[in-house]
Amino acid sequence: MKAVQTVVMDLDRIQVEVKTTKGMTQEEILELAKKEVINKLSEAFPRFSYSITEGRTMSLEEAKPGRIVKSKLSGELAIIFAVKPSTKFPVYVKSSRESYRALPTAFELVTDPKVINDVMFGKQFDFMWHEGDTGYFLNKNTVIPVVVGTTTRGKTKVIALDVNSEGAYYSLSESSMNRIYESKEDAQKHLI
Repeated sequence: MKAVQTVVMDLDRIQVEVKTTKGMTQEEILELAKKEVINKLSEAFPRFSYSITEGRTMSLEEAKPGRIVKSKLSGELAIIFAVKPSTKFPVYVKSSRESYRALPTAFELVTDPKVINDVMFGKQFDFMWHEGDTGYFLNKNTVIPVVVGTTTRGKTKVIALDVNSEGAYYSLSESSMNRIYESKEDAQKHLI
Protein backbone atom coordinates (compact mmCIF):
# COMPACT_ATOMS: atom_id res chain seq x y z
CA MET A 1 0.00 0.00 0.00
CA LYS A 2 1.32 3.44 -0.90
CA ALA A 3 1.64 6.13 1.79
CA VAL A 4 0.64 9.74 1.22
CA GLN A 5 3.32 12.41 1.58
CA THR A 6 2.66 16.14 1.23
CA VAL A 7 5.41 18.12 -0.49
CA VAL A 8 5.36 21.91 -0.33
CA MET A 9 7.75 23.76 -2.64
CA ASP A 10 8.35 27.49 -2.40
CA LEU A 11 9.85 28.70 -5.66
CA ASP A 12 12.02 31.77 -6.01
CA ARG A 13 10.50 34.67 -7.90
CA ILE A 14 10.15 34.00 -11.62
CA GLN A 15 10.44 36.97 -13.99
CA VAL A 16 9.68 36.79 -17.70
CA GLU A 17 9.50 39.27 -20.56
CA VAL A 18 6.63 39.14 -23.05
CA LYS A 19 6.09 40.92 -26.36
CA THR A 20 2.87 42.90 -26.34
CA THR A 21 0.94 45.00 -28.79
CA LYS A 22 -0.71 48.32 -28.07
CA GLY A 23 -4.17 47.95 -26.53
CA MET A 24 -3.68 44.51 -24.94
CA THR A 25 -5.55 43.98 -21.68
CA GLN A 26 -3.82 42.92 -18.47
CA GLU A 27 -5.52 39.51 -18.76
CA GLU A 28 -4.05 38.99 -22.24
CA ILE A 29 -0.59 40.02 -21.03
CA LEU A 30 -0.92 37.68 -18.05
CA GLU A 31 -1.81 34.77 -20.36
CA LEU A 32 1.34 35.45 -22.42
CA ALA A 33 3.37 35.59 -19.20
CA LYS A 34 1.94 32.24 -18.00
CA LYS A 35 3.07 30.58 -21.24
CA GLU A 36 6.56 32.06 -20.83
CA VAL A 37 6.76 30.86 -17.23
CA ILE A 38 5.86 27.31 -18.33
CA ASN A 39 8.56 27.49 -21.02
CA LYS A 40 11.10 28.77 -18.49
CA LEU A 41 10.22 26.01 -16.01
CA SER A 42 10.63 23.32 -18.68
CA GLU A 43 14.12 24.64 -19.50
CA ALA A 44 15.47 24.97 -15.96
CA PHE A 45 13.76 24.55 -12.63
CA PRO A 46 14.32 27.58 -10.35
CA ARG A 47 15.82 27.49 -6.87
CA PHE A 48 13.35 26.48 -4.19
CA SER A 49 12.88 25.51 -0.58
CA TYR A 50 10.70 22.57 0.39
CA SER A 51 9.18 20.54 3.17
CA ILE A 52 7.91 16.96 3.15
CA THR A 53 5.24 15.94 5.62
CA GLU A 54 3.79 12.53 6.37
CA GLY A 55 0.16 12.21 5.22
CA ARG A 56 -2.31 14.83 4.05
CA THR A 57 -1.92 18.38 5.35
CA MET A 58 -3.92 21.57 5.13
CA SER A 59 -3.12 24.13 2.42
CA LEU A 60 -3.15 27.89 2.96
CA GLU A 61 -6.28 28.10 0.78
CA GLU A 62 -8.07 25.66 3.12
CA ALA A 63 -7.05 27.60 6.24
CA LYS A 64 -10.14 29.62 7.23
CA PRO A 65 -11.01 31.24 10.55
CA GLY A 66 -13.49 29.10 12.46
CA ARG A 67 -12.16 25.79 11.12
CA ILE A 68 -11.15 23.03 13.49
CA VAL A 69 -7.76 21.45 12.85
CA LYS A 70 -5.56 18.76 14.35
CA SER A 71 -1.85 19.28 14.94
CA LYS A 72 0.27 16.86 12.89
CA LEU A 73 2.94 16.96 15.62
CA SER A 74 0.94 16.52 18.84
CA GLY A 75 -2.46 15.33 17.59
CA GLU A 76 -4.06 18.11 19.64
CA LEU A 77 -7.24 19.81 18.38
CA ALA A 78 -7.14 23.55 17.74
CA ILE A 79 -9.26 26.32 16.22
CA ILE A 80 -8.10 28.74 13.55
CA PHE A 81 -8.99 32.27 14.67
CA ALA A 82 -7.03 34.25 12.05
CA VAL A 83 -5.15 33.75 8.77
CA LYS A 84 -2.58 36.31 7.65
CA PRO A 85 -1.06 35.00 4.38
CA SER A 86 1.70 37.62 4.13
CA THR A 87 3.36 36.55 7.40
CA LYS A 88 5.99 33.83 7.90
CA PHE A 89 3.59 31.75 10.02
CA PRO A 90 0.17 32.66 8.60
CA VAL A 91 -2.22 30.43 10.58
CA TYR A 92 -3.20 31.64 14.07
CA VAL A 93 -4.69 28.90 16.26
CA LYS A 94 -5.87 28.32 19.81
CA SER A 95 -5.55 24.92 21.47
CA SER A 96 -6.52 23.87 24.98
CA ARG A 97 -3.04 24.87 26.19
CA GLU A 98 -2.03 27.95 24.20
CA SER A 99 -2.40 30.27 21.22
CA TYR A 100 0.28 30.08 18.55
CA ARG A 101 1.11 30.68 14.87
CA ALA A 102 2.19 28.02 12.41
CA LEU A 103 2.42 27.01 8.77
CA PRO A 104 -0.74 25.42 7.38
CA THR A 105 1.19 22.18 6.71
CA ALA A 106 1.46 21.70 10.49
CA PHE A 107 -2.24 20.74 10.56
CA GLU A 108 -4.78 18.44 9.04
CA LEU A 109 -8.43 19.42 8.69
CA VAL A 110 -10.98 17.86 11.02
CA THR A 111 -14.17 16.75 9.26
CA ASP A 112 -16.24 15.35 12.15
CA PRO A 113 -18.67 18.01 13.48
CA LYS A 114 -18.92 16.13 16.81
CA VAL A 115 -15.55 17.58 17.87
CA ILE A 116 -16.93 21.12 18.20
CA ASN A 117 -17.72 20.48 21.89
CA ASP A 118 -14.12 19.28 22.39
CA VAL A 119 -12.67 22.61 21.25
CA MET A 120 -14.79 24.94 23.35
CA PHE A 121 -11.86 26.09 25.49
CA GLY A 122 -13.58 29.15 26.98
CA LYS A 123 -12.05 32.45 28.06
CA GLN A 124 -8.39 33.06 28.75
CA PHE A 125 -9.23 35.68 31.40
CA ASP A 126 -12.42 36.12 33.44
CA PHE A 127 -13.05 39.78 32.76
CA MET A 128 -13.05 40.07 28.96
CA TRP A 129 -12.94 38.21 25.64
CA HIS A 130 -9.63 37.89 23.75
CA GLU A 131 -8.55 36.53 20.35
CA GLY A 132 -8.86 32.76 20.30
CA ASP A 133 -11.36 32.57 23.18
CA THR A 134 -14.41 30.40 22.51
CA GLY A 135 -17.98 30.80 23.62
CA TYR A 136 -21.60 30.64 22.56
CA PHE A 137 -23.04 33.61 20.69
CA LEU A 138 -26.73 34.35 21.12
CA ASN A 139 -28.06 35.56 17.75
CA LYS A 140 -31.84 36.05 17.76
CA ASN A 141 -33.15 32.61 18.80
CA THR A 142 -30.01 30.67 17.91
CA VAL A 143 -27.02 29.66 20.02
CA ILE A 144 -23.88 29.50 17.86
CA PRO A 145 -20.46 28.17 18.97
CA VAL A 146 -17.89 30.85 18.09
CA VAL A 147 -14.23 31.81 18.36
CA VAL A 148 -13.25 35.43 18.98
CA GLY A 149 -11.15 36.95 16.19
CA THR A 150 -9.41 40.29 15.72
CA THR A 151 -10.67 43.68 16.88
CA THR A 152 -10.48 46.61 14.48
CA ARG A 153 -11.89 50.10 15.01
CA GLY A 154 -13.92 49.02 18.03
CA LYS A 155 -15.52 46.03 16.28
CA THR A 156 -14.60 42.43 17.10
CA LYS A 157 -14.93 39.58 14.63
CA VAL A 158 -16.77 36.64 16.17
CA ILE A 159 -16.39 33.62 13.89
CA ALA A 160 -18.83 30.69 13.80
CA LEU A 161 -17.13 27.35 14.51
CA ASP A 162 -17.66 24.69 11.89
CA VAL A 163 -15.61 21.91 10.29
CA ASN A 164 -16.47 23.45 6.90
CA SER A 165 -16.12 27.10 7.94
CA GLU A 166 -15.54 29.62 5.19
CA GLY A 167 -14.58 32.30 7.71
CA ALA A 168 -18.02 33.92 8.07
CA TYR A 169 -18.18 36.20 11.09
CA TYR A 170 -20.31 38.62 13.06
CA SER A 171 -18.86 42.08 13.65
CA LEU A 172 -19.70 43.05 17.23
CA SER A 173 -19.29 46.30 19.11
CA GLU A 174 -17.97 46.20 22.67
CA SER A 175 -21.50 46.41 24.08
CA SER A 176 -22.67 43.49 21.89
CA MET A 177 -19.92 41.24 23.24
CA ASN A 178 -22.21 40.54 26.23
CA ARG A 179 -24.19 38.27 23.86
CA ILE A 180 -21.36 35.71 24.11
CA TYR A 181 -21.59 33.19 26.93
CA GLU A 182 -19.02 30.77 28.28
CA SER A 183 -21.38 27.79 28.29
CA LYS A 184 -24.17 26.65 26.02
CA GLU A 185 -26.46 26.36 29.04
CA ASP A 186 -25.91 30.02 29.97
CA ALA A 187 -26.68 31.12 26.42
CA GLN A 188 -29.84 28.99 26.29
CA LYS A 189 -31.13 30.61 29.51
CA HIS A 190 -31.25 33.92 27.64
CA LEU A 191 -33.24 32.65 24.64
CA ILE A 192 -36.52 34.47 24.10
